[in-house]
Amino acid sequence: MKSLKERVQSLGNSHAFMNDREKGDQKTLIGERVTINDFGIMHDTEGDYMAYTIVEDEKRFFFAGKVLTQDLTSLEEEGYKEAVQTEGLPVEMFEKKNKGGKPYTAVKYL
Repeated sequence: MKSLKERVQSLGNSHAFMNDREKGDQKTLIGERVTINDFGIMHDTEGDYMAYTIVEDEKRFFFAGKVLTQDLTSLEEEGYKEAVQTEGLPVEMFEKKNKGGKPYTAVKYL
C-alpha cells in the first residue's frame, strides 16, 4: 500500500519524479535517442496523458503526446512500469503527419 503522502500526490497532478525538475519540451527530443526511466499518468479536463523522465536529463520532465501516452499506459496496465524504471526504455522520437496533415510525435522503440 502507498504511504499517505504518495496517495495524496497521486490525487493531484504531480508525481514524485517531477519534484525539483523543470518542464521540458518533448519537441526538443525529436531525432534523439533517449531512455525513459519513469512515467506516470496525469489527469486533465481534456483527458489523460503521461509525464515522464529520461536518463539523459536529470533536470527536466516531459509531457508525452498521444502516441507515447497510449503506449506507456499499455505498458503500465500490463505490469511493465517497474521494468521501465529499472532497465529503462530506449526510444527515438520523430515527427510524422496524420492523414489530415497534422504533425504528431511518433516513437520508435530501440
